[in-house]
Amino acid sequence: EEGICDGASFVLAADRSLTHQLPAFRDALTVTRWTRRGGVWVCEPGEATPLEAGDEADYAACMLGLREHLRLAPETGVLVELNDEASLLGAALAVDALGPERVAAVRLAGGNSAGVAATEAEAAAAALGVSLRAIPVSEVAGAVAEALTAAGLPGPQDATTAARTALLSALARGMDRCLLAPAARHATCGLEAIGDLNPVGDLSHTEITRLLDLRRRWKPAEALGPDSLSMGAVPQSPQALRREAVLGALAAGERVSDIVAAGHEASAVMALQQEARAAAAVARRAPPSIRLTDQQEAWPARHGFVDDGEPAHRPDEALVKGVGRSGGDSIDF
Repeated sequence: EEGICDGASFVLAADRSLTHQLPAFRDALTVTRWTRRGGVWVCEPGEATPLEAGDEADYAACMLGLREHLRLAPETGVLVELNDEASLLGAALAVDALGPERVAAVRLAGGNSAGVAATEAEAAAAALGVSLRAIPVSEVAGAVAEALTAAGLPGPQDATTAARTALLSALARGMDRCLLAPAARHATCGLEAIGDLNPVGDLSHTEITRLLDLRRRWKPAEALGPDSLSMGAVPQSPQALRREAVLGALAAGERVSDIVAAGHEASAVMALQQEARAAAAVARRAPPSIRLTDQQEAWPARHGFVDDGEPAHRPDEALVKGVGRSGGDSIDF
């Protein structure tokens, strides 16, 4: 499913010293040699491969997950729309995992392309060594709205979004490609949940920015992409950083009152709580991602507790003074 087996097998001697360390996030095979000495099995020292950590480990895990997904999928390659920073990282991961010849990129002119200009998308595609096609959306959006009107139905609120969804799906199927849907962990958009894989779905916007910066100066082992990448960065606004911090705190189970006490505006926190609940239903239909953490964001689809911002109730200690201590009287509220 969404899990990754990181490998990194190792061997410890009887004195708990490390004799072998196999690499992480890639296949490896080694033979260990043991000798019986004084009633104890002793392992001859071997190679200890340095392990990736932090952002390097996250990048290597996403690259492995994408490669394995395509190894088991019937499609011959991947298709990705270059429209934001998450898609730039998704394209870089795909090139490193599969090679540039198996990655195709598109830019839907007139679509949801805020964040990355056409020239930046072209430069990124050139740096990755992949082809980039520019496809207009306006005519398809007009045809969608016209068809619905002719059928006596109201047109979609955003015909461009409907056209973009149809175009990406049709392009992927026509090219026999797996459709990547790179989106950060707390991203929201009007696009209905489409795509076959979100390779960065467990990364925040800040982490995506860091991984892109990392890839510019570092190349993971067994990566099939260029040695270095010169792709432009999309700086995050202070508002976007505050939004990400609040959503992360809500997902971690913090109360609204505690988040407000940390310096965030109460109305903004309440609005983001409602946004997270509304996005939960879409997330259930979203393409699979690559799970890097054990955090499961399980908002109820419709009903459930809504934090109104009041501080947590603290029971009268005189009533519960014996609970949890030997010899005390437990009181059931």
